[in-house]
Amino acid sequence: MLQFLFFLSFSAALAAEPEEVAELKSVPLAEVSATEPATWYEYRGYLVSELGWLSQPRVVGLERGSAIGEANATAIVRPTSWLSLFGDGLWVGSLPGSASQAVLAQAGLRIQAAEEWSLALGRERNFRAPGMLVNPSDFLHPSQTVPGQRMQRAGVWLARASYQTLKFTADGLFLPFQDLDAGGIPLSAKAEDLGGAGRVYVSAWDTDLGLTAGYFGRTWQGGLSVSRYVLKGFEIHTELGYRSGSGGRALLGTRLDVGSSSSVTLEGYYNGWGYSSDSWDRVSPGLLFAARKAAAASSSSFSGSATSQLNLFHRQWYLIGGYSASDLWKIFNASFSAVLSAEDYSGLSVFRWEWMVSGRSTLSLLALGLWGRDDGQYGARPIDSRLGIEWRLNF
Repeated sequence: MLQFLFFLSFSAALAAEPEEVAELKSVPLAEVSATEPATWYEYRGYLVSELGWLSQPRVVGLERGSAIGEANATAIVRPTSWLSLFGDGLWVGSLPGSASQAVLAQAGLRIQAAEEWSLALGRERNFRAPGMLVNPSDFLHPSQTVPGQRMQRAGVWLARASYQTLKFTADGLFLPFQDLDAGGIPLSAKAEDLGGAGRVYVSAWDTDLGLTAGYFGRTWQGGLSVSRYVLKGFEIHTELGYRSGSGGRALLGTRLDVGSSSSVTLEGYYNGWGYSSDSWDRVSPGLLFAARKAAAASSSSFSGSATSQLNLFHRQWYLIGGYSASDLWKIFNASFSAVLSAEDYSGLSVFRWEWMVSGRSTLSLLALGLWGRDDGQYGARPIDSRLGIEWRLNF
């Protein structure tokens, strides 16, 4: 449960600045930079300091105050016109506990073999699924951070060969590592861990379609995503995923663009890997006891590489919603998101209000809430709410 808290306290150890769902034409995030004009090198980064306060804890020994610091740096070096070297690293520290963690989110090289052909080697993130929070169709990047938090972009260790045009992309992936340490470094290379996958993305008739299949996580998996704007500013999307031995998952959602700077998203999610109502009644007492015991035993710190261990979806049926707005009165951004477990009516919500103090500095107010019965998924909570104030400096 400590990992659950750390993730929802707006400071995942595998975190970064917000990213948009990639369009078909987009290159991997590791190849994108904010510095202009493009030269033989590019860089960006940020420093973050956050203070947080908890409501009255429901478990003994949980500290009510916390302080979190983060530092991130991303760099791209192009020694030739056909070769790019990239790296993306993060350091996060927290109080109480004086714990810290360094994370290698992305690193490697990319070779532009020809105008439409490219090769990549290293740890890379190339995310294109349309879901807001969970992505059944993408077994390499199956979930995202709750909107309103600093978003993660931790990649996957791979070797990639790609063919890409304006309307079509095909990727062949070799996936050598499954087990990583908290810093994102492979622990070992085992024959049973070797995997591979193929991906195809097509944009046609105002529709984006993605298909992925392969062997990863010591099992066969596959996924399909479809998104389309059916009216001006109104998009529908669906994702399907299957894992051998576990069954299927499905997501159906809509997104409405309100003007040029805000949007509303509503999604329904079926998790075939989760507990049904009957099985939840049998296992939940043990899960809840273990979660609260872990929270109390580890409450001296919010540190750790949380996102790789997090499971927000233990049950089967969920509603997911979100609203975001940017450039309010030219200086504010706002977002609100919520997840509701439809089987036990417990849920969580996250709110963020951001003030753009200058072109490089922002000050944000963050709020987290959890609610529901004590035997529900989110009702088994060590806290009811958390407030945070965050200062961020971009460079």
